[in-house]
Parts: sequence; C-alpha cells; structure tokens
Amino acid sequence: MKIGEVEKNSQEEIRVTLQNYKDTEIVDLRVYWDDNPTKKGISLTHSVIEDVIKLLQKAFKKMQQQAESSEDNKTRTEIVKMLKRL
Repeated sequence: MKIGEVEKNSQEEIRVTLQNYKDTEIVDLRVYWDDNPTKKGISLTHSVIEDVIKLLQKAFKKMQQQAESSEDNKTRTEIVKMLKRL
C-alpha cells in the first residue's frame, strides 16, 4: 500500500509503502526512477521503525542547528564588514 512520495530530484522520487514480506509487515522506503523501483532503499520492521524515526529527528535537529549557526556566522561577518567600512 502506497503511503506517499517525496521528490528526490528531477528524475527520482522516494516512495514510502507498507508491505507484507514473509508474514511480516514492513515499511519500505525506496528510490523510484521513471516510475520503476531501484535497488536503492531500505525496509524497516515494526521493531526498529520507532528508533529509526527518533534518529532521523535527531539528525534533522542537528542539521537545523548547524544551518542556524552558519547563518549566525554569516550575519556576524557581515556586521563586522559593515563596521570596518565606517
């Protein structure tokens, strides 16, 4: 069952599906190219999906913090440049 998709780039998308494999329900995240599945992907069982989601959220927060820090540094640099011109 298709849950949804996210555009990866102009030619690929990442699809999230719910499937049954050997009597085990899995969430499959797979890269599709031209509406065809590729080997690029991962299947997660119920027992690990919550931990993976937590790690993804942690990684996302780190990325946000790094981006904010980078923006702060750019702003400080711009302020210093402006002050030097005065």
